[in-house]
Amino acid sequence: MKQKVFSLIKITSTILITSALGLEIWQVYVLLNGTSLPNQLDPVLCLGSIALIAHLIEGLIAAFQANACHKNFIIYGIYTFFVGFVGLLELQEISSNPDKLYHFSTAWFYKLGKPKHSPCSKVIGEIKN
Repeated sequence: MKQKVFSLIKITSTILITSALGLEIWQVYVLLNGTSLPNQLDPVLCLGSIALIAHLIEGLIAAFQANACHKNFIIYGIYTFFVGFVGLLELQEISSNPDKLYHFSTAWFYKLGKPKHSPCSKVIGEIKN
């Protein structure tokens, strides 16, 4: 059940963040050409900007956390930017269970091998406290 909800959130979030990015690019294009967007899009643009900022912050947090765990911080940051808080939860789950093999909805994320200890356990413990 949890995985189905996470998958639904990830798909919806990716579509909405991509749409918000498209609207922001359209707004920049329109401003550079000296025209304006319809006024009906102002609330959507405002909401999209807030969502983009929130997802950017989540992506930065994931990137720093992945870097502290000796993982590819660029991929984790971009992934979390698009999927949102679910990406942070997945990174935390990987960090707390280093012996498990994980496969996410993208082919980017694999955790192979069985390290003796996880360098993230200390980081996760500090975040929780």
